[in-house]
Amino acid sequence: MINLSQIARESNRPLFEKIKDSIAPEVYIASNVADYKFNMISIPKPLFNNIGILDRNVYSLILFYNVGIDCVENKEGEEFAKVKIHDKTGTKIASWSNSNGTFPAERHYTDMLNSDEIKEKDWVYRLLARHVFDEDGSVLFVADVKKTKFTNKKTEKSPLIERINALIPQVNPGLLPQGAH
Repeated sequence: MINLSQIARESNRPLFEKIKDSIAPEVYIASNVADYKFNMISIPKPLFNNIGILDRNVYSLILFYNVGIDCVENKEGEEFAKVKIHDKTGTKIASWSNSNGTFPAERHYTDMLNSDEIKEKDWVYRLLARHVFDEDGSVLFVADVKKTKFTNKKTEKSPLIERINALIPQVNPGLLPQGAH
């Protein structure tokens, strides 16, 4: 896994930004589910937890790309749903809290199902999860899901002839062979 927070701290950013980043949760990017499972025991607790400040709700953020999500358990009225995060390298069970939960997600699993943003068994472009530290180790909570990669579509269409002409390289007449112009 890559620690994006560490990379940001080592960059040439203003001191104020580096201080602000040092009290924010660490952000990691996992290359796949197996990468997360292999490295999850070595994710260090944040500095502010070690000095006794904000020892409740201590977590790091993990970014997963191109993973599947399958519902394992989703009972009406429960604080959270259980989902399986998976790819070809492995699976990991995570909790998906509602907006009133301990670690609320941006949108609850049931809300996204009801609005047809995701399906019962679906693949997502990006999943942001909280790796929560507790007495027994760690628990994974889904924080946000982005179904597809954003594409910036061109709103105004140019005429076909302009698009074809844009594909043809413009040649300086001085570079053409003698007699060609």
